[in-house]
Amino acid sequence: MSKEVVLYDPRGNRLTKALGEPEGSAFRIMSNGPRLSFLRNDLKGAEPKQWDHRLYLQMYYQHPWLKAAIDTLVRTATNTGWEFVPRTKLAMINQNELAVANEFFSKQRNFMGELVKIYEDLLIFGDAYLYVVPDRRRKPARLKRLAPWTIHINASNNGKIKNYVQKDLTQPLEDAVVFSPHEILHFKQNDPGNDLYGLSPLESLKQSITADLHMLNFQKMFFKNGASMGTFITVEGATDAELERTRDWILEEYVGTDNAYRPVIMGGQGIKIEKGVATHNDMHFIQGRDYFVSEIMAVLGVPPAKLGRMETANRSNAKEQDKSFRQETISPLQNHVENVLNDDFMRPILLLEETVFEHSKNDIRDAIEQMDLNKIAVNNGLNTINEIRERMGYPKIDGGDIAFIMAPTGAVPVDRMDLFFMPPQMNTDKVPILSRSPEKEATPKFVPSKPEGTPATNKSLGVGLTESVNAARMWLTKTDDASLRQALTYTYDAQELAPHPLFEQAIDSIRKALTIDDEFARQGYVERAQGYIVTLIPEV
Repeated sequence: MSKEVVLYDPRGNRLTKALGEPEGSAFRIMSNGPRLSFLRNDLKGAEPKQWDHRLYLQMYYQHPWLKAAIDTLVRTATNTGWEFVPRTKLAMINQNELAVANEFFSKQRNFMGELVKIYEDLLIFGDAYLYVVPDRRRKPARLKRLAPWTIHINASNNGKIKNYVQKDLTQPLEDAVVFSPHEILHFKQNDPGNDLYGLSPLESLKQSITADLHMLNFQKMFFKNGASMGTFITVEGATDAELERTRDWILEEYVGTDNAYRPVIMGGQGIKIEKGVATHNDMHFIQGRDYFVSEIMAVLGVPPAKLGRMETANRSNAKEQDKSFRQETISPLQNHVENVLNDDFMRPILLLEETVFEHSKNDIRDAIEQMDLNKIAVNNGLNTINEIRERMGYPKIDGGDIAFIMAPTGAVPVDRMDLFFMPPQMNTDKVPILSRSPEKEATPKFVPSKPEGTPATNKSLGVGLTESVNAARMWLTKTDDASLRQALTYTYDAQELAPHPLFEQAIDSIRKALTIDDEFARQGYVERAQGYIVTLIPEV
């Protein structure tokens, strides 16, 4: 007995419009594969997919390299989990929609398990289906995977999907179940010859897999038949009884894996031993198997390093293979699944207009590369700091909206690019000066600033500064460690009495002179310190 159901969206509106319908005509080219027998009435007007799903499963079950490639694709596509993000990258997440999405997916028993099955079905059969299971109020409760070989599509000639019919054609007595278009999420690999069903990647590998399975069977029979490459032993003039006795003796003494490579020694006349089958090398057995494996990797887009084939891989190109694998194979596969979930479920059924489902991008290698790109973009004025922070979900900061270029002299705003081409200059226009003497009118004088909170009646400040500077200049006439240590302490005292950047630079030069063994370099640092002090107070 057929079963028809309807769904209601979270607001209680009945979903009657068929969403996610293909446009254009329902163009179908029937394959040359075997047709499954069925009664038209059993499928309610739907047409089954004309491919043999059992053959695809057999290929997946029996061929180790094919299974390894598909499992690698599935694991890589699903190992990052998922998240909900704004439909527009620069927009803020809608908290109300985020709450709706989290509420629905948090109730799933094992949605990651269903997602793994979807990827497996896509890569094996070319089609995958999720059923939007309703609760008692006919609202969406969870998503459940349906076996692809049980789903048949009923569409009009112009491509409009009327319904989905579920029936296992191997069970003729089983009743068909009819689903409305909005109850089924259909994921499919594009088939140029069929607008309704997807194309399995394994279809183009049938001949290669069949040939390789024959090679595997040949290898099995090689060991089963005694690890012998097929030897002809001719005994001229022997009777039937002698031949039977000789055959039993050879089987006992020389056939079997325990007797492999034992020399055959026979007595008598007219005995000739010939090899009847070529060796593995003669048949290019190993090269043939490698060729079939390369075809599998080419069709599925899996690089050799991901399957453990390191003959042509090293640390450098293995990293590049992994990067291209994620960008050129995994990302398009994930995007296809995301698009179906967002366009056929998140927006029309959960009514989420601004929030989309997305696989998480939490691979540490991708994160490091993205951080490097963000740094380059900021330092070259392509993005502001706040644009990067907003993209990463962080709040804005003051001053972060200014685009700048990082020059050797510091950050240069892009609207003041003329500063980028100016040579660095020392800022001396703010250096305070003392009263000038007639003989040195143009020499700037240093006026020590009064520390905050110091009483105006403190007359010892100038005296202390003068003594400290004179002592520092005296000790700087020598370059031994003891003299430099004395000069350093007196320069510290002068800096405390009258803070100034040139005092700091003098201190830094003296410290470098104390830590270097080269006498010429030490003398240079001492002269540099003297120059800083003289520039500030030439006549103290």
